[in-house]
Amino acid sequence: MAAFIGSGIGSLRSTSLIHRTLTCPTTTTDSTPILCCSLNSSSSNDDTQSACSRRDILVGALSLSVLVGSPQSSRAVTPPPGLGGKVEMYKSTLKGFSIFRPSGWNEFDSTPDQYDVKWQDIIVPAEQITVLTTPVSKGKVTKDLGELEKVANTLAAKRSSNLVGSTEKETEGTVIYTIELDNGKLHQLVALCVAKSKLYSVTATCPSSRWSKREELLRGVVNSFVPKL
Repeated sequence: MAAFIGSGIGSLRSTSLIHRTLTCPTTTTDSTPILCCSLNSSSSNDDTQSACSRRDILVGALSLSVLVGSPQSSRAVTPPPGLGGKVEMYKSTLKGFSIFRPSGWNEFDSTPDQYDVKWQDIIVPAEQITVLTTPVSKGKVTKDLGELEKVANTLAAKRSSNLVGSTEKETEGTVIYTIELDNGKLHQLVALCVAKSKLYSVTATCPSSRWSKREELLRGVVNSFVPKL
């Protein structure tokens, strides 16, 4: 099992990859100055102070906080369809990715060359999801791995598995390959992409006999992966 789960990524290294200045408006939508009164007020000018009411300051502050936001505020945090309550958002600031992880699964920290993070079902340990990042040359993109068909067949051969299917999609400017494998004992769904000088590999594994029961969850988790926060 370990060989099936752990192999493959190393082989891909030998393919062709070989690897807000905040522009904050000075006015709101109704052209009312934001915090201009408080910024320009003077203790010697009562008229100016009275013009800047507490309400104006409060509204201005709230407007500014919405404009500033946070690096993560622009990303939707809605769980994949049908998985509400079954998953929760996970973000890795260090590795620069986000993904919905299964709720209640055990989480394991990094093991070099195997995974950066792993989640494992408590009841069936063979059901697990891993994310691994591998450094690659600056400027490389997913297509540098090779064409999808070639990458999929190579991965299937290295893992002694049948190739069930493969798809390609673009998410927020990054091409992601998704490859589905089965060796008769274990079923795997692998997402591969290259971004920010990293090869990202997301692998969901479960016993082949349980794939029909777990497909919605595992496929939803893998498809939720984005190499951004």
